[in-house]
Amino acid sequence: MFCRCCTAGLTASIVLTSQLAMALNQFVFDPQPGTGNFTLVPNGSFEVGDLSGWTNNVPARGVFTASTNDPFVGSWSAMASPNMTFTGPGYDAITGPIFVIPGETYVLSGFFDSQNLPHSSLYLDLNDQPFEVSVGNFVANNQGRFYQPWFFAWNVFTVPSNVSSVQVRMVNDGSHSTQVITGEFGFIDGVAITPLSEFVPPSVVPEPSGLALASAAFVLSVPLIFSYRRRDRRRKA
Repeated sequence: MFCRCCTAGLTASIVLTSQLAMALNQFVFDPQPGTGNFTLVPNGSFEVGDLSGWTNNVPARGVFTASTNDPFVGSWSAMASPNMTFTGPGYDAITGPIFVIPGETYVLSGFFDSQNLPHSSLYLDLNDQPFEVSVGNFVANNQGRFYQPWFFAWNVFTVPSNVSSVQVRMVNDGSHSTQVITGEFGFIDGVAITPLSEFVPPSVVPEPSGLALASAAFVLSVPLIFSYRRRDRRRKA
C-alpha cells in the first residue's frame, strides 16, 4: 500500500497534459514543504530511518543510505554517496514491485538536492522499462544541471496493458565524459508514483515580502536529451 502525502490550502493546481509531460521533465524550484499532492512509494520518504524496501546495487561504486543530514519530507532523506571516482554507469537503489493499474497514466516524482554533485546525474527512473521516464538532475543536459538546494521534478508515464507493477530506482551516474567523484554527495526525498488525475505539484516558497508569486508555482519544462544511456546497472563494477 502506498503512503499518502496530502496538503490543504493549495494555492494553485497546475494542469498537465500527458503529451507534454511525456516529452518534458517538469521542475519546481524552491518548493514549499507540505504543499502538493502525491502518493509516496513504500518508504519513499525514508522516515523509517533506513532503506527498508530498497536494494542497493553495485555497492563497489556507491550506495544510497538514509540520512538526517539534509531532509525535505520529514526528518530523513536518501543520500547518494559514491565510493570511487568513475565515468559512465554508476550505482542505484531499487524498490520492490509497486502495483499499478494497466493502461493508467501516472506521475513519477521526487525532491532532489544535487548541489554537491556537480559532475554527475542524480535521478529516478523505472528500472529501464520501455515505457519509463526519468526525473532529476541530468549531467548530459546542461539545461537540467542545477547547482542549488532542493527542487522538485516529475514526469508522466502510461502503464502498458500487460504490466501490473513497476519498480522505482534512485540512480547516480556519470557519462562518457563526466565523472562521479568520491566525496561528492546528493539527496533524494519524497519519491512518489501518483495517478495523474490526483497529482498536484508543490507550490513555490513565497517571496520574502510574503506575497505569493504571480503564478503561485514557477515551473520549468526541460527536454530530456541524453548523450549517454546505461542499461545494465546490475553488473559488477
